[in-house]
Amino acid sequence: MQSVSPFSIIDGGAVHVSRRQSKSIIYRSKTSTHDVGLKVLLNTTDPDHARQILSHEHDVSLHLPAGCSSRQVIGVTDFHGNPALKFIWANGITLKEWMQNVHQDGSSLQRGDFPVRVRAAMAIAKTLADFHDAGVAYNSLNPGDIVLSQAAGNYVATFVDLSGASIFKRYESDSTAAEEVRAKEVDLRSLGKLLYQVIDGKLQEEAEDE
Repeated sequence: MQSVSPFSIIDGGAVHVSRRQSKSIIYRSKTSTHDVGLKVLLNTTDPDHARQILSHEHDVSLHLPAGCSSRQVIGVTDFHGNPALKFIWANGITLKEWMQNVHQDGSSLQRGDFPVRVRAAMAIAKTLADFHDAGVAYNSLNPGDIVLSQAAGNYVATFVDLSGASIFKRYESDSTAAEEVRAKEVDLRSLGKLLYQVIDGKLQEEAEDE
């Protein structure tokens, strides 16, 4: 995590930059009870539209059941004049970081770590299945947006970016049901590609460079 000098306070904790992108910055603040995050949208020419985007993430978070491993959104707020999403921080490391760390020497898959990769793959598949069972298509399986943590010897995969997810209400219409099936099929194809990378031990961009 890239740290900078604290310049503000969230819930009594000093704020540090955790992740910087072209359109947003993720801040992290340690408090006495739990870590809090802020996703701040940058360069927004239409603040109302930006808040709608963040409110959608909040709606998805509220729709998903308690047992589903997803970002727990607290609400939409403002941070230094920019629309922001406040959430409980998901502890762990991103799948992208995890894959880079499993074999720091860049070697090919070895026999000893195959079960580790399988457990990680199963955790990712379980979280996607939980989303689908709740009537939500994720639409954006990205190694940088999946956080892996360990619990009772197994992995837990938390999907942290909910901005691209779609909620499908049951029995709304035949056309909506068809859209839900198509969206979930896209998720499953993306899952297959992602799990291949997990088992193979190489990120897609690394494979393309060879």
